[in-house]
Amino acid sequence: MKMSKIPLVLLGVGVLLSGAVYAKSGVFVGLNAGVPITATNYNLKPNYQQFKDQLPTSGIGYTVGAEVGYKQDFNWQFGMRIYASYNFSQSYGSKKSSENDPLLPLAEKFVASDPTLSAFSTTVPIALDSNSSVKTDTNLNATLTNHLVAANMDFTFKATKHIGFFLGMGVGADFYSGSYKYDAHAAPSIILTDFGKAVFPSTLVANPRLKSLSNPSDHKGSINGATAVGLAVPVNVGVNLDFGSSAFSIGAKLPLLATAMNIQGPSDQTDASSPSTSYGTIDLKNYILQAGYSHTF
Repeated sequence: MKMSKIPLVLLGVGVLLSGAVYAKSGVFVGLNAGVPITATNYNLKPNYQQFKDQLPTSGIGYTVGAEVGYKQDFNWQFGMRIYASYNFSQSYGSKKSSENDPLLPLAEKFVASDPTLSAFSTTVPIALDSNSSVKTDTNLNATLTNHLVAANMDFTFKATKHIGFFLGMGVGADFYSGSYKYDAHAAPSIILTDFGKAVFPSTLVANPRLKSLSNPSDHKGSINGATAVGLAVPVNVGVNLDFGSSAFSIGAKLPLLATAMNIQGPSDQTDASSPSTSYGTIDLKNYILQAGYSHTF
C-alpha cells in the first residue's frame, strides 16, 4: 500500500467508527408525556337528538406513557424499532348552550302526571298563551379516560448523525370510559290569556305546587358512558434527537379507527333516580402528541 493512501484509509475507518457511535442497536425502554386531543362524533337516538347541541365535540388534557422493545440500526442512517407501548390519557371538554322550549306542552304534561293537580287539568291549558316558553341554560362538562395498548413497528431515517425521523404503525386495543356532568338553569316566561289573567293567579295561590311552573329552577345531574373497547390502529410519526444510548423524541400517535362508546343516563331527565337508558353512541378518536426519552442498552 502506498504511503499516500494510508491517510485516506485511516480517515475512512474514522468515519465508520464515528458513525457507529450513533448507530446503536439493542433493547430500549422509554417514557413519554404529552397532550391528547379527543375528537367525537355523536350518534344519538331519535328521541335524544335535541341533546346533540349541548355536547362538546372535542376535549384536551394530559397523557403519559411507556414503551419497551428492540431497536435495530442497519447503518448510521436507516433502522427499525419493534416495541410494545402503553398510553394513559384523560381529556376534558365543555359546552355551554341555551334553548327555548314552549311552556304550554310542559305544563300540560306536568299537571297530567300529578294526581293532586287533576282539578286544574282544564284550567292550566287555557290560562297559558301558546307563546309562553322556558329558557334553559346548560353548562356541560365531559371527562374521557383512554388506555391505549399497542404492538408497534417503526422505520427510522437519520438526516444527520443526531437528527432523524420515524414513521410506523401499531395494532392494539383502545379502552374508553367517560362521564358527563351538567348544570341546567330553567327560567319560565309566562304569557297569560285573558282567562289566565283573571283565574291563573288565584289558581297558583290555591295550589303552591302548581306555582313551581312559574318559578326558575336548577337541575344538576350526570350522564355516564359505559366502558368501551375497540381495535386501535395508530400511525406513529415524529422526530428523533439521537445521542447513541440516549434519544429524545417529539411525535404523534394518529388513530385510523374510532371506538364507539354507549351513552347512559336516566330515562326521565327530570328525575335522576329513574331507570337508566341508552341515549346512543359516541365515536371516539384520541390523537396523542407527546415528547419522550428512551435509553438503549
